[in-house]
Amino acid sequence: MKSVRPRHAQGRLPPRPGGGGGVPSARVEKPPGVRCSASPTCPSCAAASQGLMFRCSAACCEESQASMHQVHQCIERCHAPLAQAQALVTSELEKFQDRLARCTMYCNDKAKDSIDAGSKELHVKRQLETCVTKCVDDHMNLIPAMTRKMKESLSSMGK
Repeated sequence: MKSVRPRHAQGRLPPRPGGGGGVPSARVEKPPGVRCSASPTCPSCAAASQGLMFRCSAACCEESQASMHQVHQCIERCHAPLAQAQALVTSELEKFQDRLARCTMYCNDKAKDSIDAGSKELHVKRQLETCVTKCVDDHMNLIPAMTRKMKESLSSMGK
């Protein structure tokens, strides 16, 4: 039975990892002229990546001699790069949120300890506000490094 190989945007078949025939590689490339940060959070990149993914999937469906199983595998390969990129970004953002939540919980614990020790409510509120503000400021400073790490990871996925 014939392998399913969707056609690339320029009419050529994209290379498959490890060579050989069959379905295309799951690599999604930016179209010429699209400048972006290689991030699914960048609107132009996300749209371009989704467009390539859907065109790839449509090409899988156009293969008249492919079995349903072959078409399904082809479509899964088309969707894999975008799904991997989205999972990476989601994971990094979840880690960031968890760290920020732990920091603010520490502030809450400190405030509770101060109340238990007999501190005045106004003093504890100010202490809590200062602590939470420091958490936010510290974590805002982490965003450039986190963004850089995501960009590096996303660009290495496409190679």
